[in-house]
Amino acid sequence: MKNLRIPASFVFLFSLLGFIIGGMEAGAADAKGGSREDPLVTKSYVHTAVEEKFRPLEAEVGKIKTRIAEIENSVSRLDKQALKGTSIFEEKTAVVRGQSGAVLRNGPDEIFTKVGSLPNGVRVKVINESNGWFQIKTDSGLKGWVEDDYLKISS
Repeated sequence: MKNLRIPASFVFLFSLLGFIIGGMEAGAADAKGGSREDPLVTKSYVHTAVEEKFRPLEAEVGKIKTRIAEIENSVSRLDKQALKGTSIFEEKTAVVRGQSGAVLRNGPDEIFTKVGSLPNGVRVKVINESNGWFQIKTDSGLKGWVEDDYLKISS
């Protein structure tokens, strides 16, 4: 029996020692690099996550900046055209034509409010044009828009 006690004690002692050393190794592994508690890994993870979230936003911001530049160029071009366009018609005159004259509106479309009417044969000054409509001014100072079908333009 004594002979069995010594090997059993060694087995117990080595098992206990194995558990202790194994536990120390496991605890040491948590403090090693590459774990979640490692500040460098955490920083790297956060940096990567932030980049992944911001990359699409940066692309959208770039598209918006490009669109803003396009709109600014269009506005600039239209401003230049508008300045040129007003002087083109200043010296033109027109005569109202049509069986019952022409309706004078406050904008270049039929959706705009009627501000008056002009009888057939009245001479007017053309001061602007927009999509088939002429902005006119009468000798009495009345201004409005008339559809081009109701005017005969002359120089």
